Amino acid sequence: KLQFLYLIVFIPDRMRTVMRVGLAFAALTAAPATGVIHPQPLTGSVQYDPLADPSAVVVCGAARITVLSALAVRLEVAGAAGNPAWEDRASFAFVNRKVPVSSVPKFTVARTAAGCEVAVRGRPQDLTVTYSHATRCFSARKGGVAWVEGAEPRGNLGGMCDAVNYDREPTQDLRKLPETTGWARPGGGNGTMNCKHGTLGVLSTDGWAVFNDTGNNVFDDSSPSRKEFGWDTSIHAAAGGKDLYLFMYGDDFAGALKAFAAVSGKAVVPPRRFFGVWWSKWEKYDFASFRALAAAFEEAALPVDGLEMDTEWHVNPGTFLDDPHGNASWYSGLFDWDETMYGRKAAAMRQWLADRGLWPVWFDIHPKSGVRKENSAYAAFAAALGVPADEDTKCMKGNLAYDAAFYTLLQNQTVGDTGNEFYWWRDGGCDFYPELNTQFYEGASYWAEASRRGLRPSTWGPFSGVGTQRYPHLHSGDGFTRWSIYEYEVLMTVTGANLGLHYIAHDIGGHRAEGDVGRGDPHDGAYAPELYLRWTQFGVYSAMLRPHPQKYPRAGSLSGTGLVERRYWEFPYATREALSEALRWRSRLVPYSYAAALRTYLTDQPFISPLYVAFGATNATLAFPRQYLFGPSLLVAPITAPMLARNVSAVLVLLPASPTGWAALDGSGCWPGSAHDAVVNFTKTMYETPVFVAGGSMLPTGPERVRLSSPYDAAAPAGGVDPEGLRPPLLGAAKDPSPRTVVWEVFIASAAAGAGELLEDDGDGDAYLAGSIGVTSAFYTLSDNDTTMKLAVAPVVAQGNYAPPQATRNHEFRVHAVLAPKAVTGATSWRWDAAALTLHVLAMHVPVHDGCEVVVTFDAAAPGPRAPLLCSPGMGFPAMARRVRYIKEAVDKDGAHTFPSNALNALDETSDRMHAAPETAAAALEGYGGKLAAAFALHCRGGAGAHQPSAPLCQLMEEWMRDPVLTMTLP
Repeated sequence: KLQFLYLIVFIPDRMRTVMRVGLAFAALTAAPATGVIHPQPLTGSVQYDPLADPSAVVVCGAARITVLSALAVRLEVAGAAGNPAWEDRASFAFVNRKVPVSSVPKFTVARTAAGCEVAVRGRPQDLTVTYSHATRCFSARKGGVAWVEGAEPRGNLGGMCDAVNYDREPTQDLRKLPETTGWARPGGGNGTMNCKHGTLGVLSTDGWAVFNDTGNNVFDDSSPSRKEFGWDTSIHAAAGGKDLYLFMYGDDFAGALKAFAAVSGKAVVPPRRFFGVWWSKWEKYDFASFRALAAAFEEAALPVDGLEMDTEWHVNPGTFLDDPHGNASWYSGLFDWDETMYGRKAAAMRQWLADRGLWPVWFDIHPKSGVRKENSAYAAFAAALGVPADEDTKCMKGNLAYDAAFYTLLQNQTVGDTGNEFYWWRDGGCDFYPELNTQFYEGASYWAEASRRGLRPSTWGPFSGVGTQRYPHLHSGDGFTRWSIYEYEVLMTVTGANLGLHYIAHDIGGHRAEGDVGRGDPHDGAYAPELYLRWTQFGVYSAMLRPHPQKYPRAGSLSGTGLVERRYWEFPYATREALSEALRWRSRLVPYSYAAALRTYLTDQPFISPLYVAFGATNATLAFPRQYLFGPSLLVAPITAPMLARNVSAVLVLLPASPTGWAALDGSGCWPGSAHDAVVNFTKTMYETPVFVAGGSMLPTGPERVRLSSPYDAAAPAGGVDPEGLRPPLLGAAKDPSPRTVVWEVFIASAAAGAGELLEDDGDGDAYLAGSIGVTSAFYTLSDNDTTMKLAVAPVVAQGNYAPPQATRNHEFRVHAVLAPKAVTGATSWRWDAAALTLHVLAMHVPVHDGCEVVVTFDAAAPGPRAPLLCSPGMGFPAMARRVRYIKEAVDKDGAHTFPSNALNALDETSDRMHAAPETAAAALEGYGGKLAAAFALHCRGGAGAHQPSAPLCQLMEEWMRDPVLTMTLP
């Protein structure tokens, strides 16, 4: 039966449709015949095989052409006369030029007195490269796409700049960045950190992209055991040659990204916990403050999965003083834990946090100041380097002996037995080697060091050239709290995919607040509730949800106290509730988000996908650069401007053509399948975000998290445990690599059949690099008349050495936009939520190697799941009913307690009546919109009365009742 369902979902006629809406499942489509996914050769966690196979190389006089794929070639010209010198070492940007002999595309070479022509076989056209001896230049063509060396990249769709640390207003156009892959800048690659340096991406409407790798640093193989630490400068830079990488793909954007990842290296998957909810602040947290922080999260019923300590974990020379080398306190050169803050309590703190899934804690290094003699392990450090033990050592990042001694010192006195796994912030401040891109080098060396200790690490720093994607996370910088900065970070998140930068993290809400009055926001940047809310709602659908406010006021702050407030529970009620909803949904999304990250590693397709990648480069998709697909199924359109009057935000959304349609995640409507793109004008309250689910999707999520722990005191244990795994704890649950309960969120829209897929591994190891992944697939089918729905979960497919950690699992199906069923068979229990129009079906203790099947029977006389009543472009009942509840609360506050005929009360009680008598639901839904309009007309336009609401309240009601407006349908 399960195989039969699989065929129903993936018959050839539907394959193109399913891929269009992002439901192509990597493990099922990309695996070889054995069913095991084999990644390319790896060294540590980075692809590293720089020497091309001779069969893929053509030498033509002073030029060398290396065929990398049917879409990519390397083009070199030697600078020195006589015997040319070629660069075969891996550059910081491109580390894997080895193509298996069996995979080298077929090509032909034509040599003439004028030069050479290499024609690489490809589909649908060949890629032909021409080299001229006279001009020492290249040109290329592929079908109707042509390139000449030196051509301006007019159609590039954007790349990445370094950081927005000091930008009050972003000025750099991400589509017009320098044509280079890496750089060595004053200060060892740190520069000004204000988005003035960057690199264009690989995707362009030109159909080609070129990366100039001539002046880049290279990894030095002279010490094979530590080759990721060694570095040098490219031969071509010294000899006056050139080294170009040409990607020519026409409109095959997916192929271009795959070709780029094959040569530059994949973005590895961050540990699972990073896809939950994190908290960070520049603050000196001790044991008591960590306990208080965890207690505050639980008291507010909010999840949290990770904590950061920033720089305040170590000894500082002062609160905000300069060290002897002229650097601020966070560059202290001291790497001992502050005994005055932790001391003997450190072990107890670690154990207490570990019991709650919150250890290890992320912490900041900032090695710019070198190493001071006051470090407890300095004697061994100095001896290893052969320097005096009574003198400080300046930062010498890039010196192999210094690097080795520095990591030994960190291991001995900083990490030790603490279990900390993360080196945060590669600040690139060393100037010991001006020709070295230290910013990049720090990320690579930190990553390699952690990998050698058997960890799956995450570094933290700004973009520093092509290749940065191999060492996530990328950090956009300590930006100002401004709408313009937030809007720019959304764009950075999307264009980052064009360089394989899938895991970009931001300081949600902004870090700095100096002199900011916000665009249209009544508060300054230190306290801007609406801006923080919208930033957080975007963060839910990003690589990491993590605020990081500054520690104390800086010069020019307008905030009075100077407090940069980010604690969710300290905001006004409405904002606090909306923030809480966002955090809870983020925590439930962890299985979906992590599965999407594993899928990205397997397929090289973006974790956050621009519309022009997911749906093709059209005038429509190019006109919405800040919209994106989050994972395979969620279409996100962040709100990046303040609300209009009457507490709503207006936003234009592109709904791409899809035969299966789109369903609004917040219940605000459903758009049936269509062969045309549609642009829709939405108004959204602060509780609502423009997020849409592809019809036919089954999102693997987790259940709601609850407070299980005991009251907080120093000796309190972790507390209660849910023995059935139906309700995970608020603290640290994202760390669990295989939760006991999976909740499949089912969105039908126009799809008669649909599917979802959960990919899992151990959560923080490297077994997935060798293909050890578990795949659990779910399916649904509807009968022709929509009266019967079959829901099924297939047996887990254990690839590689993956072994499911539990023998049984609970599966809950939440089927959205349906009426109450007549019967459900094959389930442990079920219930129908009338307010949300959602069917909850629970199957418990399902053997992971057997799967399950549930059959739902609907009333043939009632509208089925795909009926216009349940899937139409107008405002959906769940969102409309919720707005009625808020309007009723506003009316009550306004003093209108004698609302005519109690119309709002009657509307507000509709879901209660539907729950009590489900057979009346269809009739109640049919007349709901009309009754709301009639109530509004009677209340606000029916004549004077002592309790008639004020004009602003009537305007609010009118705005909140507005349906989404279709502005255009695109051919």
